[in-house]
Amino acid sequence: MNIEEGSKEKYLKIVKHDYIFDAVAFNELNKYKVEELKYLLFKEKKYRFGLCVGVRDGEVLCPFSAPFGTMVAIRKPVSIKYYDEAIDALDAFVVENNYRSIRFILPPMFYDETGISILVNALYRNGYGFKNIDLNFQFDLKKICTEMYPEMIPHNGRKNLRISLNSDLVLKHCNTYEEEKKAYNVIAENRESKGYPLRMTFQQVIDTVQIVDHDFFLVMKDDDAIAATLIYYINEDVAQVIYWGDRPSFGEFKPINYLAYQLIHYYGERGLSYLDIGPSTENSIPNYGLCDFKESIGCDISSKITMVKNVL
Repeated sequence: MNIEEGSKEKYLKIVKHDYIFDAVAFNELNKYKVEELKYLLFKEKKYRFGLCVGVRDGEVLCPFSAPFGTMVAIRKPVSIKYYDEAIDALDAFVVENNYRSIRFILPPMFYDETGISILVNALYRNGYGFKNIDLNFQFDLKKICTEMYPEMIPHNGRKNLRISLNSDLVLKHCNTYEEEKKAYNVIAENRESKGYPLRMTFQQVIDTVQIVDHDFFLVMKDDDAIAATLIYYINEDVAQVIYWGDRPSFGEFKPINYLAYQLIHYYGERGLSYLDIGPSTENSIPNYGLCDFKESIGCDISSKITMVKNVL
């Protein structure tokens, strides 16, 4: 199998991305974060895979500015031998260009258990090591519906949900720039109170949502915006919580429990299969409180794997 470096125009014609983070538009928006942006096409008689990578400090990164990235199969199903041949070709590409290493942060397993499992196997057998195995949390919307949801979650989750539902909270979809800015500010206040970094400025968020289908929501208590979230549509089947948080002075109303309950209903009604809440580990190390909270609201858990190979 050979690798062709394609232009973004050629890549667009050949590769249909599976996830928004692999899309040309998303990577073009963020290419200022790397020294090189490369569109790789893997060909063995026919084109078999596409891969978008960034290069920074001699390291090949997939992704370079997203929660995850992966090789995109152009024709499915794909023979396992083509994965092996593609990784061999990728390793040769890295060596030929004198890059020192390559890193994959793969999607959580629930996105595509078969494809990700085969890729992990191929990477492992070709000398890639496990750098991180993070714990990702998600709602299986086909399993949960709002009518049965309270019966599925642990006692503490039911208690907090009951408090939230008795607190006269209202979910508001943001439809204006001003409402989206208000939602961002609520999230920023939450992050600042916990000492967590908010990696995207509001302008970066606005630039991104020009090319990504998304929702902003506010949770209102009377006239106060007390919680908020930003959600991306990753594909037609999965939405992902990019940020959510509540204002510290309103925690007694359990607005995140209310928000989770309403989001399950909202995205379930739209026919999506999953709502991805994201990992609660940092470099594989659990934030126990956050893990406990996400389990209390009914999340399932899957592995999110990072693999690395050092060449030089």
